[in-house]
Amino acid sequence: MTNTDTYNKVTAITVLLLIAGVCLAEYDLYCIGSSYIIDHEYIKSMADSAGIGLKAGRSEIFGNMRSIQERCHAKPLSSGNPLHELSTGTVDVLAMTATRPWRYTESEAGACAYFSKLLLQHNPDARIFIHDYWTVSPPDRSLYPELHGWDNVRGMHLGAIKIINLMAKKLNHKVYIVPVSVAVQVMREKITAGELEGYKHPDDLMSDSIHLSEMGRYIQACLTFCGAYRYDVRQLPGDVIGGRNQRRLKFSPNDAAIIHQVVYETVRNTLYSGWYKNEPDSLDAYMLHLQKGLKNWESFDKMYPASGSGTFTGDNGIQWNYTNVSSGKDGETLTDVFIIMRRGSSLSATIPGGIRDLHFAMYQNAEIEVKVDGKSMGTFKPVREGGWNNHYFKIKDMNKTGDATVEFTCRSLEAIMDNISWTAPK
Repeated sequence: MTNTDTYNKVTAITVLLLIAGVCLAEYDLYCIGSSYIIDHEYIKSMADSAGIGLKAGRSEIFGNMRSIQERCHAKPLSSGNPLHELSTGTVDVLAMTATRPWRYTESEAGACAYFSKLLLQHNPDARIFIHDYWTVSPPDRSLYPELHGWDNVRGMHLGAIKIINLMAKKLNHKVYIVPVSVAVQVMREKITAGELEGYKHPDDLMSDSIHLSEMGRYIQACLTFCGAYRYDVRQLPGDVIGGRNQRRLKFSPNDAAIIHQVVYETVRNTLYSGWYKNEPDSLDAYMLHLQKGLKNWESFDKMYPASGSGTFTGDNGIQWNYTNVSSGKDGETLTDVFIIMRRGSSLSATIPGGIRDLHFAMYQNAEIEVKVDGKSMGTFKPVREGGWNNHYFKIKDMNKTGDATVEFTCRSLEAIMDNISWTAPK
């Protein structure tokens, strides 16, 4: 079914329902996503406390965004179906939970852009958000071996930035991030430091090994409300109705003050949050602002397709040299485009301005030696057997100033690698 067919079908059903006297649900804020979906009831309760009239709803079709896109056409065009709700023209804020943004970036970006475009056709001033991910508990679910931590936050956030870059280019519209991972990591540290009264363990933010607890879901919703409506959440009481089974969630005054302060500071100080303190006003300036978020990151998107030996100019204008390397893309292995190396294959580049920390992702069973300025930094190999198959590594505190040469050499029969990134030296 084409977009035009979908729109005509929605319009026809809308007319019939109006004739029949049926009142359609038309929301101001609408949420779409997987089991991590942003809690619209918490947001509605926050809006009530703030004196903001807000009708919030969510899709009743769950999954990753690409599967939701596919399944919507087979479902009734009711208020629980985004194909209906986004066509009413009343939605001002669309919040989506792109699943595993560091892995399924291109497919999730395409699906999120699909729903966003449907909304923007009827409300060109709507604000579009996706959430980034959050840190998770067990070793087989962590991007980095250290678990949690700011490296995990950084890896997850980079994936989300790539998604909103792809979406913004496709839509020619500003797209924002709900910075869940940043706020959750800050809250973990505050709980560990004993600053909260009602929460004594950092995993109180989680309901299981991967999903947020009610406290975590409240923080996620609060971040969305703060960024989408540019509301100072430090004024909220910390007494809300929402979550699973419409329960009442009440924080002590101390805990409410800490949570709301963390949320406010996270939104105001995190790029692309919807209320970042230095956000450019114009669309053109914002698009340039978005591109800077991918500085010091190589995704290999500009290398595809390639095979053999040669050079390519990457995401940051850096020239990469490769020997006996192929680029691949299957939507499952690693983030969109990845490179396939064979024993003895190499990839190298000179990084202008130097390197402090070097990050890279490898698929299971790979073994890669890394050299910086000709000095071996070691041979890296994923050690865990289960869980997600993409493993991230970090070589830290090198603090190489000036131009620095990095070289990756395959020491296994085959190695798949992706997402090289680095930080500037101190």
